[in-house]
Amino acid sequence: MTDQITSNDDRVADDILRGAIEIGDELNLKPEAVYYLYAKQERAKRKGNVTEEQYPITKLGKVLIASRRGLRRAHHRITST
Repeated sequence: MTDQITSNDDRVADDILRGAIEIGDELNLKPEAVYYLYAKQERAKRKGNVTEEQYPITKLGKVLIASRRGLRRAHHRITST
């Protein structure tokens, strides 16, 4: 039973990307581009212009975080259209 819990925890922990470098590596972008993408999405949210598809990138304190699986799904939706 504990092996099952540990393996599930490992998979969840492996899914979280911390920092612009890790997120950029997943999307094949430079860290600067990841910060720009996040800032652009935040500006759109503040203005109420959330019409275009967005990446699931958020901040935890000063660090950008994202789900690897969520990024892949969003990237596929955005680039396949």
